[in-house]
Amino acid sequence: DVFTGINPDKQKMFQEKKKKISPGCRECLYNPYCVHWCGCANYQSAGSPWEVSGFQCRYEQFLIDTAGILMGKTTVKTAKV
Repeated sequence: DVFTGINPDKQKMFQEKKKKISPGCRECLYNPYCVHWCGCANYQSAGSPWEVSGFQCRYEQFLIDTAGILMGKTTVKTAKV
């Protein structure tokens, strides 16, 4: 809290939990480029810093593919097939 500062035990717990990748994200072709680890985005879209919503997942895929197309590269799906 703002009066007592950061609780090191809670900080460590949060960092350890964030290291665990869900099986769906672990196996995804977009994993190296995706921000599935962002607790703020996850909390805003799924209500939990540990879970990625379906909307957030598809949005990340769209952004990654769009960036690839704009850079003249193939999409992740096309490149990995």
